[in-house]
Amino acid sequence: MEKEQIIKELEQIFKSVLEEDDLTISENMETSDIQGWDSLAHINIIEEIEKHFNIHISVGEIVVLKTVGDMVKLIQSKI
Repeated sequence: MEKEQIIKELEQIFKSVLEEDDLTISENMETSDIQGWDSLAHINIIEEIEKHFNIHISVGEIVVLKTVGDMVKLIQSKI
């Protein structure tokens, strides 16, 4: 799957979890760039990513996900 398509799908997940319909994400964004992306939201986002892409993300992988780009790379490696 292409990076742009993954980002587009991730954006929908972020919008849903954070309840922010106008949210636009980019590859370089990190937690401090997106209002509401705290530790609890991070876990909820990971859970939705696992469901949406039908993948499993380990605890060790979760703790190193700092940016949207990190998420894209991890998803690409698993699908």
